[in-house]
Amino acid sequence: MVKRFLAMEKMPFSLRNLNFSQLEEWILARGFPKFRTKQVFQWLWRSNVFDADKMHTLPKDLRQIIELEGNINLLQRVSRIDSRLDASSKLLLKLNDGNLIESVLITEDKRNTVCVSTQVGCALGCTFCRTGSMGFVRNLSSGEILSQLLLISRLSANPVTNVVFMGMGEPFLNFDALIEAAKMMNDPRAFNLSARRISISTAGIIPGIEQLSLLPWQFKLAISLNAIFPELRETLMPISKKYSLDNLLKAAKSYTEKSGKLVMFEYVLIDGVNDRDEDAAELKRRLKDIPCKINLIPFNSIATAMQRPSPQRIRRFISNLENAPFPVIVRHSGGTDINAACGQLLTNYNMEK
Repeated sequence: MVKRFLAMEKMPFSLRNLNFSQLEEWILARGFPKFRTKQVFQWLWRSNVFDADKMHTLPKDLRQIIELEGNINLLQRVSRIDSRLDASSKLLLKLNDGNLIESVLITEDKRNTVCVSTQVGCALGCTFCRTGSMGFVRNLSSGEILSQLLLISRLSANPVTNVVFMGMGEPFLNFDALIEAAKMMNDPRAFNLSARRISISTAGIIPGIEQLSLLPWQFKLAISLNAIFPELRETLMPISKKYSLDNLLKAAKSYTEKSGKLVMFEYVLIDGVNDRDEDAAELKRRLKDIPCKINLIPFNSIATAMQRPSPQRIRRFISNLENAPFPVIVRHSGGTDINAACGQLLTNYNMEK
């Protein structure tokens, strides 16, 4: 069953991992009145406080218990790099067990998007992704995911408007923590982000897509496609050997039918690999019956032989998608001068240690 395959592993206790009902149980079990739940919840999520002593509306004995038992500081900043080319900032963050993850803030006009990680490392081994070369270490708890958003919120003069689960790791292989974090982001008592401003990206974990389609929340789904021919996709993304391209496209169409929402296909353009005329033609053919958008992303070069296509090749690919029955968006990766692609900052840090 999907639940067993995607279950959240046991994590150290933290108040950051509790939803409102669970927090209420914790408060009542320690002999405090029910109304304290709302106060603590607001301090944790609305006030962005990491020091129990600063929760001045709470009685001293409750603040002391939170300090002793609450474990509300789940990560700390190791480094921050700001792009000179655009309004991107990349953070390297240390978890309490010493593991490192990355988060990114991208500011475009009035839109502040935070890209969060869901795992330490990744097990999928996509050949164009730096995180894939690290291997899988462990899942993040919902509190560790949300703490990234809290820390990055402090960097921006304006509120966070969008969140994308596109950082380190495969979100659907940490399904329970992913959804708990997304629900908290959507909760009006916490971050109060519209569910339509929360996007979840997957490399193609079909059970996760199926489970997401049954949930009542309007979170957006993005599928990292990157190749439209099965053999090439299996080379670039080995997970396609388990969840085939044909079955993935069927799952995507089923998702749109069950949820009533479009699916976003992300397609990283790699020079001479998946940016040929026949790739564009096959994209139009295979995706024409799926309510979708396609997001073209010129490759953010890492330490591999793979390269970003020339501007001319990118323009040719786009022109080959003219008259496609779906919208085509071109997104240039932010922070190319600060190693903003997933895993780059961490691997550079490890090499320098």
